[in-house]
Amino acid sequence: MNELEHAPMPSSTAFEGTGIVMSGGAPHVLQALANLDVLRHFHKSDLPVEFFHAFELEEAHCKAFAMRGATCRQLQVPGVYPEYETVLPSVMSSSFQHVLWMDTDITPLVAPEVLFQTEAYQRDGAMFWPDHWSHDCWPYGQSAWPTHVVLHLLQLEYNMSEPRFCHEHETGHFLINKEMHWRPICLANYLATRDFFTRVLHGYKDVFRLAFLKLNASNWFSPVRPGIVGAFMKNGPWPEF
Repeated sequence: MNELEHAPMPSSTAFEGTGIVMSGGAPHVLQALANLDVLRHFHKSDLPVEFFHAFELEEAHCKAFAMRGATCRQLQVPGVYPEYETVLPSVMSSSFQHVLWMDTDITPLVAPEVLFQTEAYQRDGAMFWPDHWSHDCWPYGQSAWPTHVVLHLLQLEYNMSEPRFCHEHETGHFLINKEMHWRPICLANYLATRDFFTRVLHGYKDVFRLAFLKLNASNWFSPVRPGIVGAFMKNGPWPEF
């Protein structure tokens, strides 16, 4: 990965401003619109939004986004986009320097402007949150295991005392300064687009964590593990009360 040290950087005017980036196809539109309504009407957020798609949306979809201050954009990065693979191309193609990535099913509980203003983001230029899975969640959380093949391939020495090694990322939402962290983004995109890595990692989910570890790039990682609201129910008829 030494060639990343010489990877071309975008010009200082390539990106500007702060905004939200999302992506998806027609099945994701309704949940994206619902969460944009939460942003606009409940949190009074006026952050611009770019919604990327791989030539899947129709004019009516884009009009609905425009009514909520969002712009439809078609992905111009060559490639095949199975499952979750539009995330990195969307982040890289976005016009924003400061990006809040949001999966379409993420409902924010605070105005996102607050996150960009935090000391952690101003200092580190990236904010990530943990997933449910860690090294102690067998049979899940495989990329957080000390014997995972990717750690060997990236020549990373496992550190059990460092949460970034032993706990997987939740990348349904994250913040990143693209100008500050362009090289980790490029490495994450490399990992997310190579067949072997897509087979041994769960989609793109942990490529940011691994890229930032490999390049020793600064980032804030929340110390609070997520919880689950509600309960699992077996399939079948509703119980009688």
